[in-house]
Amino acid sequence: MEEDLLQNDNLENEKLEALKQFIKIDLEIKNELMKLAPTPTDDFDESTRIAYVDKVYDSLKDFEYQFQSSLKGFKMGKDVDESMKNFFRKLKENLAIGSFDKGACQTIFQRWFSDMSKRLIENVKENFVGYTGYGESELIQLINQAGTINELLHICHSYIMNNERILSSITKLGEKKNDFGYPIRLFGERTEISEDLFEKFPLNLDVGWTDIVAIQKQILMMVRDRGHALTLDIDTSQDKTFVKYFIPKICNEDMIIALPGVDENNLSGNGASGSFECEKQDFLEKLFVFIERVPMDSDIPLITEPDNFADTKIIDDGKPNIEMEPFFSIEEVKELTVKEGENGIKFGKIKALEYRIKRFIRSLKPKTNDEKGVNKDER
Repeated sequence: MEEDLLQNDNLENEKLEALKQFIKIDLEIKNELMKLAPTPTDDFDESTRIAYVDKVYDSLKDFEYQFQSSLKGFKMGKDVDESMKNFFRKLKENLAIGSFDKGACQTIFQRWFSDMSKRLIENVKENFVGYTGYGESELIQLINQAGTINELLHICHSYIMNNERILSSITKLGEKKNDFGYPIRLFGERTEISEDLFEKFPLNLDVGWTDIVAIQKQILMMVRDRGHALTLDIDTSQDKTFVKYFIPKICNEDMIIALPGVDENNLSGNGASGSFECEKQDFLEKLFVFIERVPMDSDIPLITEPDNFADTKIIDDGKPNIEMEPFFSIEEVKELTVKEGENGIKFGKIKALEYRIKRFIRSLKPKTNDEKGVNKDER
């Protein structure tokens, strides 16, 4: 029995150390990428362009070592390692046949290092939806699709940070239940801010399973039933707290667009993402307000709004599918949903309530000939 407990503790410690190492190297790669961005001096003439290409070519060896080291602690199979080697082999080949014309430095940096394909981003969302578990085959498939260092970094980060199998194997520090019977759990390392977050997380906040994973100055959160499985990546290492989020299911687009920092150009059937920052003293209040504003399944509009009344149709219950003008404009809804204060965080549910009220009113209203579907020729 004691041996089993010891083995479990060792496994938890191994996974925790692997995650700490991954986060450390993940940040190092991001910083190295920023440093590689070309300057006007690099593009001065052909000799400076050749020097720049030599520099970025040499950097590939370091990047390859960093990526392999970041995943080593998770003891992945040989196929993952081989797909990583193939990625860097192809990248080196492409760099070797580049040109040295004016503007080549910026073109090389974007084409092979910094660019992010929208198609690949969507594929990552589709494979790594929210907080879930999956095998290495999806990781390998996506590595094979990557064309830049930034894309490879995005793939690895999404795989690790959304992997339930990895995150749930880390040491559990605390657990409590909210008013809806779902657990709120704290994993990882004891830090003042993560324990404060765990202790102050509102029990009356309508969410499902909620996991908080603390690794040094990084906090990962997975919140079920908000946008299906809201994922938050929180960096507390700077003067301000920086929050990145991913919402895999868009239950209500108007409410999503009203969220702080949402990337409106990246809304799709695979979800939405965004980021915001706040002062450290305001972090918990703003975080809880944000979670409350992320729509749930109950916020899905019940009736699709037609373009005009000419599109009225008879539905199964015999009542016309007529949508009136909303009680609130989109601008007003945004204003309500971003208002802070005692009642501010509850305004996100107004639109869903509006649909229910109007549907109820229509059910009481006597039907006219037009509503019964009688046309002029039949009167």
